[in-house]
Amino acid sequence: MGWIYIFIRTYPFWAFPTGIALIAVALTHKKGNKRRKQFYFVLSVLLIASSVYFLIMQGHTDAVPFFHQLIYGPR
Repeated sequence: MGWIYIFIRTYPFWAFPTGIALIAVALTHKKGNKRRKQFYFVLSVLLIASSVYFLIMQGHTDAVPFFHQLIYGPR
């Protein structure tokens, strides 16, 4: 259960790089079907947009408190 909690709480910090990596994969495949490329693009846009939205709405202090404390130290 702890891994699921970490996975969800750190969502913007792994979803944004994963979305960029999926765009790179879609652009580097010269051959292949267009449906798979379209799937990669749609998934990457969803990951990037939702992680940016999550950070804007929650903020890094509420989204990941340990990250905020790591950067700014204890108060």
